[in-house]
Amino acid sequence: MKKLVREGKIRHITQIAAQVVGQSISLNLYVKPLIPITATAPQITGMSMVGDKMFVHGSPVSTVDINITCDSFIEKFSNMILTAHNGKRFDFPVLVLVLS
Repeated sequence: MKKLVREGKIRHITQIAAQVVGQSISLNLYVKPLIPITATAPQITGMSMVGDKMFVHGSPVSTVDINITCDSFIEKFSNMILTAHNGKRFDFPVLVLVLS
């Protein structure tokens, strides 16, 4: 849990993306974080903030409110199995905190 907390604040979701295996059903939404992105995050995720705008690998992207993002995710993928590269240590604990 220590990695999830920085300066007394829980890390925030910046993207929710999902794909139904074998189908063309997908979702890819970006969320403007409520705390600054760390200096090393762009090297890992390709995401950066310049003022109020989010960029992914240098291209601007539209952002959606976290509540709308989570609602869209749950509505579109109501029966799912989640996988992630860093799920156990980071992604899943942050997602559980946001959804609870």
